[in-house]
Amino acid sequence: MAHTNGWSKIGLGLALAWALVACSADPGSTSSPSARATAGDSVPSEPARTPSSECINPPPDLLTLINQTDPAACYGDAPITVVAEVIGFGAIDCAGVEPAWFMCGAWVGLQPIAAQARTTGFVLAATRGTNQAPWMFAAIHPDTAVATQDIVGRQLRITGHFDDPAAQTCRETEAPFGGPSTPPDDVIASCRNLFAMTGFEAV
Repeated sequence: MAHTNGWSKIGLGLALAWALVACSADPGSTSSPSARATAGDSVPSEPARTPSSECINPPPDLLTLINQTDPAACYGDAPITVVAEVIGFGAIDCAGVEPAWFMCGAWVGLQPIAAQARTTGFVLAATRGTNQAPWMFAAIHPDTAVATQDIVGRQLRITGHFDDPAAQTCRETEAPFGGPSTPPDDVIASCRNLFAMTGFEAV
């Protein structure tokens, strides 16, 4: 889901302070706080990206969105529509956060659809690894009537936004992995840079 936010500076326990692209410790990973997988699960390692400090607004495609280093500053809370394949994750152990829909356990990943990714020079890998397609973290806005299982594995036209108003109320309720608490301003900044999905249509 990539962007570089306050969480990515804190590490994989928080690099999303919790699991965040997009979406992490790599530059351009703003929408991804960090988290840790529970037994038997693995946290997907984010692929290498070419983050851009240039604000391309509106973004012409998902790859542009992924590569934006400061999406909240670039896009504000304006509606954005992109075409993406939705990927799911196993159980992720991360910091407790309120509102709960900002917590890493509620996230999915958005990646370019294979055919479109090829046209921009990216080839989707069959397995996760160093050659995997770029992707970013996203969360389903609670105002939608959509559950994670309704969208994972599908190719969709997705509308959403960064800098959701509820991000200003974000607070950590439990430090990640028994470590130090994240500074409140960093928690809010990370929530602001999480892509909140509000609409879904079949491609």
